[in-house]
Amino acid sequence: MDDYIEEFLFTKSKLTQIHYTSDLKYFRKWLKENNIPEDVTRIRFLDVQRYLKTVVVSPSRRRKIITLKSFFHYLHLNDYITKDILKCLKVPPATKCRVERKMTEEEVYGILKKARGKVKLLVQCLFFLGLRVSEALSLKKKDVIYGPRLSFSVMGKGQKRREVLAGRMVSKKIWHQIQHLSDDQYLFGHRKSHYSRWWAQRHLKRLNPKVSPHWLRHAFCSLSIQKGCDV
Repeated sequence: MDDYIEEFLFTKSKLTQIHYTSDLKYFRKWLKENNIPEDVTRIRFLDVQRYLKTVVVSPSRRRKIITLKSFFHYLHLNDYITKDILKCLKVPPATKCRVERKMTEEEVYGILKKARGKVKLLVQCLFFLGLRVSEALSLKKKDVIYGPRLSFSVMGKGQKRREVLAGRMVSKKIWHQIQHLSDDQYLFGHRKSHYSRWWAQRHLKRLNPKVSPHWLRHAFCSLSIQKGCDV
């Protein structure tokens, strides 16, 4: 199946490749655990149905369905299989899969208390600055302007930069962790590359299984509004 997947992903964007590779990895793992050969001509619609019953209802389940539908459609389109076995498989509406990302202040500070090193720094950037995980991971030391309140030059969507100010207390904590870095070094990584979003996801799950990086961004917004911040 490796060759088919490599060909299928060739024209996809980098982020789509990461997501689809992960989704197909879980499907292949299930096939192996159930003694089903990784032969695309022998996989049945019933096999996919059985697999999806083991996937927890969440936004990622919807994406896993989309990934499999897209993969088998590609196989049929290129005559690798005689029938698109997932043509009738319905993709649930996004609204039915959405999980409300609510965190209490106690939950956030519980995570902060357990976090160490770079993971603690990540939690601080996501929660106290309200950054997207991709924005936090791409930060370099030179993007941080020192002062009583640190100023972060953040590269956001559409390659647009914006300035984000940190509070005085969190500024001291963040600066203490990054002051030794060289200007071209990533806050989360090395001089030439930064850690992946999967690194962030994995380490946060260890602190709280229900939390993803984006939950912390949502917590920043909702808790700020609750405390009277202007929208």
